[in-house]
Amino acid sequence: MYRALSYRQYPREAVELWTPRAIAVARTTTDKRLKFMLTLGILVSFQITKDTREAERLFASLREMLLQPDATPLMRLSVDFVEAVYLTLIARYAKCLRVTTDGLAFAEDNGVHVLDALLRTYSAVAALNLGDFEIANRFLDQMAATLDTMKPLPLGMFHAITAAEALHRRDLQGPPSIRENA
Repeated sequence: MYRALSYRQYPREAVELWTPRAIAVARTTTDKRLKFMLTLGILVSFQITKDTREAERLFASLREMLLQPDATPLMRLSVDFVEAVYLTLIARYAKCLRVTTDGLAFAEDNGVHVLDALLRTYSAVAALNLGDFEIANRFLDQMAATLDTMKPLPLGMFHAITAAEALHRRDLQGPPSIRENA
């Protein structure tokens, strides 16, 4: 329940009520998976409220949990994804690009590709914000190859990013992917 609440933007009253309780459970539970999932939800909540100091502390805690032998590849990729969102929100694009490319390499090594589209999305966003259009286009090309299987969120982000890239090039007709789908 707390995870669902943590993703809400407004109204935040229920989140504010449950956050201290979730933090207390996360600190005292011996169930590592529950601790991980609660911490991830708490982190998302702190991202929305822009509590960067607490978010940094929670990322350190999550990264420490990932060192445990029972940490799964999906846990690692989830942290990479949430950290990419966080780093984009606070405009630390170089670190975001490093986190996402490391996450994609980890996914490739482990054969777990459930978050590839989202990691590529934030890689492209970071590269665009750094002004590195070559790298941004490499990630956009990788995303374009899987458009037919993409979920709505990364698909929508793909189109927004390709449109932004086209505007940077002053291509007012838009990228080919948009012209073809119009």
